Amino acid sequence: MFDIGWSELVVIGVVALIVIGPKELPGMLRTVGGAIAKIRRMAGEFQSQFNEAMREAEIDEARKAVEGVNQSASFNPIQTIRDEIQKAVETPAGKPATGSDAKLEIPDPPPIPDLTAEQMQAAFEPVPAPPATVEPQAAATAVDTAAPTPEPAVKILRPGEAPPVAPPRRPTDTEGAAG
Repeated sequence: MFDIGWSELVVIGVVALIVIGPKELPGMLRTVGGAIAKIRRMAGEFQSQFNEAMREAEIDEARKAVEGVNQSASFNPIQTIRDEIQKAVETPAGKPATGSDAKLEIPDPPPIPDLTAEQMQAAFEPVPAPPATVEPQAAATAVDTAAPTPEPAVKILRPGEAPPVAPPRRPTDTEGAAG
């Protein structure tokens, strides 16, 4: 702030000692020190209030920006559906609608087939369960006469059933020559 060196301070001290006197000098220095402390406190408060006002201004600007984004990006699905239905009713097939044309046409439902009471009851009867066990002899004859079925890609294991063990792999001709 002020550019005062040590030599200037010595001159000011000597003049103050001569003018004020050695008896009054400590009280006067206390008063000057208190005044300087008050000025510094006031400057600090002013600076903190100024900084707070700047922060509030920045927060207000940010809040306004966020509100603008929220208003521009607001999405109300019900209003959107309502608007789309209104557009469809007002302009079917891209043509402007007149007062008599502004109808929403719903196609008739498909006809219900005529079923008898027996057919309705048969439709809601439970499906019979497959037999729980197959006789071993019947299974053997069915396997002998039937064509071989391919193995499924994924086998579902039943509780207590061990997973199948893959046969040992034999090296091919190219692997045997390289290894």
